[in-house]
Amino acid sequence: MKKNRGIDFKFLLLLGTGFIFIAVYWYFKNAYYDGNLGIIRFLKGENSIVAYGFPLKYTAAWFVCCVFLILLLTILFRKVTWANKVKGLSTIFVTVFYIVIIVRTFMYYLDEKDIADVRDLIRENRYITHAGGYIETEDGNTVFYTNSKESLLNSYEKGCRLMEFDFNFTSDGVIVCAHPGTEEYAGMWSYGVMESEKPTYEEFSNWKLYGSLTPMTLDDIANFMREHKDMWLVTDVKKNKKVKAVCKYINENYPDLKDRIIVQIYADKEYNKIKKLGFKYIIFSLYKYRIDTFDYSIVEKTAKTKDLVGIAYSTERASMEEFYENMVSYNVPMYVHTVNDKDSMKKYLDMGFEGMFTDVVDSDDLY
Repeated sequence: MKKNRGIDFKFLLLLGTGFIFIAVYWYFKNAYYDGNLGIIRFLKGENSIVAYGFPLKYTAAWFVCCVFLILLLTILFRKVTWANKVKGLSTIFVTVFYIVIIVRTFMYYLDEKDIADVRDLIRENRYITHAGGYIETEDGNTVFYTNSKESLLNSYEKGCRLMEFDFNFTSDGVIVCAHPGTEEYAGMWSYGVMESEKPTYEEFSNWKLYGSLTPMTLDDIANFMREHKDMWLVTDVKKNKKVKAVCKYINENYPDLKDRIIVQIYADKEYNKIKKLGFKYIIFSLYKYRIDTFDYSIVEKTAKTKDLVGIAYSTERASMEEFYENMVSYNVPMYVHTVNDKDSMKKYLDMGFEGMFTDVVDSDDLY
């Protein structure tokens, strides 16, 4: 008697579970951060603020995938009659489908774990050296915002390993370390020199900041990082369009350093552009959002649906009760800038900030 070769119910069942899995996967992928507690750390009793590692959304999806893959492989090797080519090929098709999803999910899982590790790194170090940190000039004055070679060497010698530097472009397109002048220093293209016009690279390289300090380029910092494997760079590029340009330059010239670079973005729309260039670690800085017209929904959506290292904002915003409470509710690490005295450092750490930008480089002056 011929066996009925009608509808392959096993195949339909497996295919149906595949679509169920996709629904579960996308649910966790788009779940708000409240559902992303790290399973391992959460089971160890750590609170939700700390439990960032091994996020639930990818761990759960990966686990579900593996279970169904085992089921499929069992059917493939024990139940499939190779004479029935349709059944054999259909089972192979679904198996490959699951393998692809598992690999993709596992890669997401590894990325999330890496981000969790960087959050831990900042939490343990507490301080990100701001624009190279304080440095003393030849005439004995203590200055900041220099982004100079001397400040880099001084900060590293003092034990600073997380350093932020400002990047700008010369008129001939070279990426240099320079913080544009503020209203108080309106005559400066960069702190340390009374020049208002954008310089060429040759002009910039011949400057002496505050009369004695040496200016740097992005290449200088990259070469320093290659020689000092424990240094991490936090980028600060004030113009949104230039953030991508700086990251693209790093991607093309220093791809080996990307895993030690944390990119600050100043608009939510920049996130995907930077991710596509292969940068995992992103801090969403609220520097450019006006306080009086601030839209919490933009930050909330970005914080809860994107894989951020954290959110950074000023001490002024941190002192605003409504603003601070909203940031806390997003359950993402918070960093504050710029904090230079011990009492304030303690205050912000007690408030729940997991790191801060500071000009201070001497360990005795840090809380």
